[in-house]
Amino acid sequence: MYVIKKDHTHEAWNVQKVVVAVNKSAYRAMVKFTQEELDFICSFVEEKARSLGREGIPIAEMHNIVEAALEQVKPRSCEKLSGLPQL
Repeated sequence: MYVIKKDHTHEAWNVQKVVVAVNKSAYRAMVKFTQEELDFICSFVEEKARSLGREGIPIAEMHNIVEAALEQVKPRSCEKLSGLPQL
C-alpha cells in the first residue's frame, strides 16, 4: 500500500507517519493521547485504508481516514485536531 502525495509521487505506507502527524497536531491543540489511543488510531487507519481495496490512496483521503479515527478517540477535541500536518 502507498500514499499518493499532492505532487502525485508515491510514498510507501508507514503507520509511524500517522503517529507523528497525530502527535504534532495534538501538541498544537494541547491534547494528549495515551498509547492505547494511538494504537487504536493506527489500527483504525490501517484497517480503513486496506478496506478500500486499492494499493494507492490519495493523501486527502488518508487525512479523512485519520480524522475519522480521531473522532472515534476524542470526539470533543476533533475540531482542534483537524489541522493535521502532512503525513
